[in-house]
Amino acid sequence: MSTSDANNLLNNPLFKKTPVYEALKNQPLGFIDVGARDGIESLVNPVQKATSVLAFEPDKESYEELKKADHSIWANYNVTPYGLADKKGSAPLYLLRAATNHSLLQPNQRFIQRYNMEKFELVGQTSIPTITLDEIIFSSGLCSPCQGEFIKLDTQGSEYEILMGSKQTLKENTVGVLAEVWFCHTYENQKLFSDIELYLRDFGFVFYGFTTLHQRSRKSLDKKQARGRERLLYADALFIKDPIENGLDFVNNKREICIAFLIAFLLGYYDFAIEIGMKYWNLSTEEQENLFALINHYAFVDPSQTRHNLSNLMEKINNDQEKANILMGKYCDSHRTWCDYDEFSGSF
Repeated sequence: MSTSDANNLLNNPLFKKTPVYEALKNQPLGFIDVGARDGIESLVNPVQKATSVLAFEPDKESYEELKKADHSIWANYNVTPYGLADKKGSAPLYLLRAATNHSLLQPNQRFIQRYNMEKFELVGQTSIPTITLDEIIFSSGLCSPCQGEFIKLDTQGSEYEILMGSKQTLKENTVGVLAEVWFCHTYENQKLFSDIELYLRDFGFVFYGFTTLHQRSRKSLDKKQARGRERLLYADALFIKDPIENGLDFVNNKREICIAFLIAFLLGYYDFAIEIGMKYWNLSTEEQENLFALINHYAFVDPSQTRHNLSNLMEKINNDQEKANILMGKYCDSHRTWCDYDEFSGSF
């Protein structure tokens, strides 16, 4: 079941019985959206009224649109026109053919030409003010005490530099980071997934998984009639301070543990959320049942709906048999980052 509707989780009677609900009542989730061009990240919609948003968008038009947005749907809402970086000052913003690909890093022309990535073509350049996240959080007066508990980064290759300017935030406030990470140098001097993972590891984060995966090839083969593996280009990756691996106790780390549960839940890591609740909340039998009922409510996938979806897929394939591989591939893409079923084949 989807959690995308506004305050869907916050209004759930079973969720109201959890320590997480009490934690959010006392202090809203401190959420930072870096690269909010298309609006605030919908992942936090289920707890909208209990979320304090701080958004960054240096594109002038997008910034103005964000300013016009309805602020009242959030617990708090601030948007700034700064580009986040590892130092305060100004920097060139490279403008690419697709506005979603604008970056503080120059596009890597050799790589772009190799893979015919037309939307990454450089079409202009401007200058924007830059600042570090630490300065905004701890010196600006804009932020709540818990701001930065959950950070979403999508800045086309400059995520590492932003994290370099966020050391105090990462150390003192942040529980989870959802970052776009890259595996190829699409931009010049770009840090890759391995650099970000190693950097965050020093702050107690563990890489937990990818929520999206995007690949690229030179498109030499016709996918209607051929299949092959492609180069992994970029993904959205979750890094989290796992309270269990870090050996936290609930008495001294109640807030952090509750936020870890919330982030796991919002991103669909339901098994992890159950593990946190069962370990830390000293639940009675009834409370355990409530926890499982809450998770199952959102995790449930009706087998009859799956059969219906597959029937629809087969109908589309029968109506356009030439595109059978494409239609099947798109269906598989939509399920790619969800759970594996290896245990049913005896693999482990």
